[in-house]
Amino acid sequence: MGTMVFSAAPAQAYYPGCDQGFLTAEGALRGGWARCGTSAGVQYQAMIRCEHFPYRITYHYGPWKYPGTGNSEVWCPSGAGATNVWVNVPD
Repeated sequence: MGTMVFSAAPAQAYYPGCDQGFLTAEGALRGGWARCGTSAGVQYQAMIRCEHFPYRITYHYGPWKYPGTGNSEVWCPSGAGATNVWVNVPD
């Protein structure tokens, strides 16, 4: 499964009926998850900001999910750490 990478900064906000959080591996923040309940009424995906040493930023996206079907999860590439996680919904 491929992961899309973009360098542009996202413009995301809280979406009602959805939650998000970090995933850890080896004691560090390495990924993120997003989920929306059936009340949200929109497809969603997890989106994370990853920092690579030295000072390179990338954005990664999890798979699209339908409301109430569980978590969308995405991980940073090896050696990078997750600094932000969002619920991404279609425009």
